[in-house]
Amino acid sequence: HEKDQDTKSNALATLSNAILRDRTIVKHIENETSRLFDMMICDGEEIRYLDVLLTKCASYSEISAKQIASKLDALVEYIIRKRKKSIISLLAHAVQHVKDISSLHRALDFVSSLVSTKEKSTTCGNAIQILIHYATHKDGCAFLEKQQDKNMIPRLVDVLKSSKHHRSTRKNAAVLLAKLARSPSLMKKIREVRGMEIIMTLSRDGFI
Repeated sequence: HEKDQDTKSNALATLSNAILRDRTIVKHIENETSRLFDMMICDGEEIRYLDVLLTKCASYSEISAKQIASKLDALVEYIIRKRKKSIISLLAHAVQHVKDISSLHRALDFVSSLVSTKEKSTTCGNAIQILIHYATHKDGCAFLEKQQDKNMIPRLVDVLKSSKHHRSTRKNAAVLLAKLARSPSLMKKIREVRGMEIIMTLSRDGFI
């Protein structure tokens, strides 16, 4: 509640570090999630560590994740406006509690652009998690077919093959490819880059 930005930032950093040591601390602040989220997306001066704290809350508290999910439109708008990669993990936790994916349409191009061997494994992995949830919905694959990012599938296969990324990220890349393969046109693209063949080889050899 302090007006001084540095005081706020120091308090947020302290809470974030404390949660790393003891996740149960989230229980004491989860009911503040909605207020903290509103502070983050306001047009005033950016408060350092606020997005970090919110991500930790959403990671360890279903109550926090659901509060953020209830404000998905505002979160997507914020991501589009700021194009902040650090917020992608917050979105990844929130979408797990969302039934209507229409709000995600506008953020899809930015999210899919993060599926790349050039990105950090956590950033790439969070983007893939969002797309898995998206593709699970009946309209998801249809919308992915129409999106402008035509190189997402080749990049997804690159992530699958990359030793740079965590095993969990590569496994999620395989899951997403399998979901996209339900679409005949996307399956054709996957076959063109030998996606299914690579999945079977990596799975047989224990790499995913």
